[in-house]
Amino acid sequence: MPIGFDASCSGLQHYALLARDFQTAKLTNLVQSDAPQDIYLDILKHVQSRLLTQVARGDTNAKWWLEHLDRKVVKGLVMTYCYSSVEYGQTDEL
Repeated sequence: MPIGFDASCSGLQHYALLARDFQTAKLTNLVQSDAPQDIYLDILKHVQSRLLTQVARGDTNAKWWLEHLDRKVVKGLVMTYCYSSVEYGQTDEL
């Protein structure tokens, strides 16, 4: 009988297990938690924070990215990074 299940960024889950990295394991739902974790949203928030710093310095490129970057874009880049994507292929994701 087939049993369906979904992983939480399986590439990072593998890295977390190989490195015995508790924090990444937690962020990819390998460790029991009161609420499901969302590694993509956490990364997005971190990037947005860095972009805000750049915007405050007058960086117009950072302002554009801040307005256009969302979870969907981050997810595509993070997922493919774990499988050795290169800059050229990541650009296609955008």
